[in-house]
Amino acid sequence: MADSHVIERRGMGTSLRTKYLVVATLCALLSLAAVAGIVVYQNWSTYAGIGRVLDDSTNQRVGEELRLRAAAVAEQLAAAVAAPTLALDQAAVERLGNEFVTEATIVRLSVRDLAGQELFAFKRDDEPVDQLTRSALRPVRVQASSLLGGGPQSVGEVEVTVRAAQPLDGARRADLQLASLRRDQLMRGLLAAGGLGLAALLAGLTLAWWAGRRLQLPLSQLVKGAERISQGDYSRPLDVGRSDEIGELQSALERMRHKLRQNTVSKNYITHVLGSMTDAVFVTSPDGVIRMANHAACKLMSFGEEELIGRAIASILATEQREGFDLLQAAHETRETVVTTRQGQSIPVLLSGSVISSDDPQYQGTIFVARNITDRKRAERRIRYLARYDALTKVPNRMQFQHLLQQAIARALRSKHALAMLYIDMDHFKEINDTFGHAAGDRALEILAERLQQTVPKDTVIGRLAGDEFALFIEGLPVDEDNRGTVAQFARKLLADISRAFQVANQEVYLTGSVGIAICPRDATNVIDIIRNADAAMYHAKQNGGNSFSFYSPEMNAAAVERLMLKSKLRRALERDEFL
Repeated sequence: MADSHVIERRGMGTSLRTKYLVVATLCALLSLAAVAGIVVYQNWSTYAGIGRVLDDSTNQRVGEELRLRAAAVAEQLAAAVAAPTLALDQAAVERLGNEFVTEATIVRLSVRDLAGQELFAFKRDDEPVDQLTRSALRPVRVQASSLLGGGPQSVGEVEVTVRAAQPLDGARRADLQLASLRRDQLMRGLLAAGGLGLAALLAGLTLAWWAGRRLQLPLSQLVKGAERISQGDYSRPLDVGRSDEIGELQSALERMRHKLRQNTVSKNYITHVLGSMTDAVFVTSPDGVIRMANHAACKLMSFGEEELIGRAIASILATEQREGFDLLQAAHETRETVVTTRQGQSIPVLLSGSVISSDDPQYQGTIFVARNITDRKRAERRIRYLARYDALTKVPNRMQFQHLLQQAIARALRSKHALAMLYIDMDHFKEINDTFGHAAGDRALEILAERLQQTVPKDTVIGRLAGDEFALFIEGLPVDEDNRGTVAQFARKLLADISRAFQVANQEVYLTGSVGIAICPRDATNVIDIIRNADAAMYHAKQNGGNSFSFYSPEMNAAAVERLMLKSKLRRALERDEFL
């Protein structure tokens, strides 16, 4: 046992000395790099300034020469093309211009008449972007006749751009000498910096080795005391016997031993309380790393606690939820999100965050409570479904059907197509309810909805508007043709399928229907009117004995109003006892 302790102390001492040596080496290398960087920067800035002064001087001298050269060429060209320009002889101008552009220093050349029209234009293809150039613009003048005053007359203008030739040998030699001097001075500075750095490295290594050896034994004793505390042994006090920083560390560990001995029961109690919660609880550090997870969290995620600890809280979220996750915002709000389990299953949760405030940084962080809301989400989906669909027949209810019909009418008007709406009502359906009961009536409606869905095309929308009233609409009909034949054929097939016998309460039952048809935009261009008109047409078909269809006509609305008024008058006469 003693030998093993000696081995541990030696290993720890060697590791500590190695760290000190590495730190000393890094500090020396960083110092050397800083000094070298300063030397290089100073060398570069000095000679860069000298180079800029030389370049400015050269550019100024060469620029003046180029300006004079451009002016001379422009004057020569203006004199040469004066007569052809006056005569607007473009061929002669081009011939004379081509004689000038043979010189490699001419970059651009242009001859224009008084109207601004180019008689000749030249631009060298290999014109460099960063090469020094100068331009000159000169008028083209000819001697006017004595009748016009006898003075020179401007008949156009020429513009010439010239570039510098290859750098002069003297400037090139000066650049080479300057570069050589710069390299020599840089090498001397780097050698001096390397010598200073090597001396600092040796001094640092020596000091680090001495300091590491001096701290070896007391730190070894502190490590063994900390290991006893980590194993739950709080009975043996720590004793190092130093009054420096190592002694302060021993006192701190001793205080920690007393505190742990007092608070161990409280920690176990808190762990038991968290483990008894049905909601998943995650305790994270300030940077979002999970420190603790209760039993419900492990069960929700299908991970062990040791697998969750050390992971970022964002890693438990579904991939699409991680991008918009903000740790600081999540720590102060309650939000709905989705987590992904070990098996890849997505579970909706209500995630609530709360910041853990403490003066001690080790207790600071955030506590997240995740509640599984799968059942609630399923109920919400059911509620949304029931708000739009009929629970019995599984087809859109009146509100959803009107919404879909409104969209279809807008599409039809926009695309210049027609739309036909069919309003279906069962004939004498009340007899099934009265004879076999409402359960049989509900089953009859389910069978009817299934038949309608099987009869109509796949994309046709069917809705249940009332007890035994259904409706559907057909899109994509040509607006400039009479579609009644096509719709009538479809209505006959619909009535034939409705009238087929079916079994209800072990009895064979027959049902027929009445269908009213209204067409958009001929009969109506909005939802309310087209439903009302189709309903009027359906009532007309029912008056004709049922098991038939009828197209809407304006007289049907008048008849419906007349029937309504007649019913009101009869009721009023009955109340007033006006019958003889």
